[in-house]
Amino acid sequence: MAKQRTVAASNRGLPNSSPENSNGLDSEQIATLAYQLWHARGCPQGSPEIDWLEAEKQIRARLEEPAEPQVSEPILVRRSGA
Repeated sequence: MAKQRTVAASNRGLPNSSPENSNGLDSEQIATLAYQLWHARGCPQGSPEIDWLEAEKQIRARLEEPAEPQVSEPILVRRSGA
């Protein structure tokens, strides 16, 4: 029985297809998102690096987004007037 190809196998010939790129991004995530971007563009022929680079850019932006700041509000103590 032949194994089905995974999305990760489709990234042959694309920049650094190891599990983690030299830039610290996960190649599996990049490949999955690049495939989704390619599919959303109507599956055009050629230039897979367009979708790969856009996927890297989007993932990097997600990772660099600052977390929701945990702002603690000052506690206001009201004193009763004397």
